[in-house]
Amino acid sequence: MLVTEKARDVLHLLEELFKNPEQLVDTMAQTYIKGEGRPIDKWSWCNRLICWVHKTSDARTFKQWKDAGRSIKRGSKAFGILAPNTYKVKAEEEGEEDKIVLKGFRSFPVFGYGQTEGDPLPTFEPPKAPPLLDVASKWGIEVTYQPQMIKHCGGWYSATDKEITLLTHDESVFFHELMHVADDKVSDESKGGQQADQEIVAETGAAVLARMYGFKTDAQSYKYLKAYNDNPLTALHTLLPRIEKALDTIFEVAGTCENAKDGI
Repeated sequence: MLVTEKARDVLHLLEELFKNPEQLVDTMAQTYIKGEGRPIDKWSWCNRLICWVHKTSDARTFKQWKDAGRSIKRGSKAFGILAPNTYKVKAEEEGEEDKIVLKGFRSFPVFGYGQTEGDPLPTFEPPKAPPLLDVASKWGIEVTYQPQMIKHCGGWYSATDKEITLLTHDESVFFHELMHVADDKVSDESKGGQQADQEIVAETGAAVLARMYGFKTDAQSYKYLKAYNDNPLTALHTLLPRIEKALDTIFEVAGTCENAKDGI
């Protein structure tokens, strides 16, 4: 059986399984990459979000980068995170601790990793490359791994930067982002941002690829789809040709599906 036909068979199997979502199971738990002593790992969610907006997962002051063996590139402009303004109130009675009082926030300048050059920092590459990584490479898509910055976010695909950023070594997240790339190539409906149709295509395709490589993400995929459509089965049925087209284009490039299972 051709690998594209096998993918379609698994897709239609999922369509049947989604009719009884209470019976769906997962065989792989998602885990996230943790940082290794970076300043950002101790920052607030708000400051991490500011860094995410500036497209970096590691930001530091001029001195902190210097201590890490890196320098700021000429012409780079710092962006601001929020630092607390505090003052100490002397304890009124002996034996009591002084109080630290918050008096608002100030902007604190930092630079992102991409604005620096110098000694390399520790990388977060997985011990084993995910299946179909060569497909992303053939499409000119760079795949990078970074520690998680935003809760419940496993990664993203930037069509502008031609890059997949992963915050987990979980293969199903890579499959999800690879499906975004494939959908972007073959669909006239592809747009920027988290559009419901695009997310349903990507996550359903990821569930298919997961089964083909020996594990299941059926339950978490159904839950993900339900966040974008109250009736995942109807949405899946509507988008079936588009999902098939994206899967086909992946395996047309891959040529084969090494270590793929039957998907059942």
